[in-house]
Amino acid sequence: MKRFVTAFGIGALLLTPQLALANNWTSGGSTSDWQTASNWSGIDYPGQFFTGDTATIDNSTNNPVTLNSNLGNSIANLDLDAPTATAAVSLELKGNLTVTSTTTVTGDNSASKSATITMTSGTFDPAALTLDGGDSNAREARFLVNGGTLTMPDSTVMRSYVELNVANGQSANFGDTHCDATTDLQVVETGTGICQTEEFKIDHASDTAITVTKTGVGTLGASSFIISGSANQNASLVVSAGSVFTE
Repeated sequence: MKRFVTAFGIGALLLTPQLALANNWTSGGSTSDWQTASNWSGIDYPGQFFTGDTATIDNSTNNPVTLNSNLGNSIANLDLDAPTATAAVSLELKGNLTVTSTTTVTGDNSASKSATITMTSGTFDPAALTLDGGDSNAREARFLVNGGTLTMPDSTVMRSYVELNVANGQSANFGDTHCDATTDLQVVETGTGICQTEEFKIDHASDTAITVTKTGVGTLGASSFIISGSANQNASLVVSAGSVFTE
């Protein structure tokens, strides 16, 4: 009987759910590999054993952070945050990653530090994506698609200086996309591939100018474009290269 109780106790312990971990990138390991637990503040890396972890990358040591293979479990939130780093921060995705709540890429607003997600291979599935840049193109929030598959997010919000780049031969759909000018906004689409959205909306959250500039020779597409200025400021889509289409 005693042995049975002990075994049952162990089984109950193993079945007890573990709370999701809030993990910060510490770069405590010798590599930039996401899937090295010593690089994170928690006891394991985000998505290693359980769903619902959060991952914050605000440390530029061993940059870029690289997800080299498929992550076994989804995470709840991903925050790539340049303002608290000593230099630009970046994440390269070479494996599958699912984020069930928010993915935020934040450039710096006080020094020349950008924040960048680069897709190389695998599938990236963000429920919602926010690209929030600083106040110049050296402080951008950047999203680059060089390979792999972007599963269309429910929504993409872009603020301040943002760069989208979908490489030649690649196609990415950013879902319902809202360029939301809380400060002067300059969104630049620089790619040579197909950058697609559902509704592409350019309007004002406050009385500031807002410009989306297409400089890449690829294609920018949307089911509809909605461009709305204010009494004192313009909203504009400037196409200097490539093509724009509506479905």
